[in-house]
Amino acid sequence: MRMYKVEGGVAHFGTDMVLKLSASQVAARAHLLEEVEGGYRPKAPIQFKSGEIIGIDLAPDVLPRPLAVCLVIEGADKTVNKMLAAKIRRPAKKPATA
Repeated sequence: MRMYKVEGGVAHFGTDMVLKLSASQVAARAHLLEEVEGGYRPKAPIQFKSGEIIGIDLAPDVLPRPLAVCLVIEGADKTVNKMLAAKIRRPAKKPATA
């Protein structure tokens, strides 16, 4: 499970991911969470605010775009989206010849 930090806004999660959360995160959202093997699965859409740390069982390159723009891999300084964009730089266009 990878740890991510929410940066610059709110991260919205659906019911399709298993999350690793702290005891205080679980307590605040207990009515929206179901305990499953490996963590907690949301029963309804759930939100986490900027600064919160969340464990997600997904590699950065398969995170949905709405999450990739606001999650930072713990220890990194750029959002997942910016890190992936830097790795996939497109070659510069060649100038048209006359």
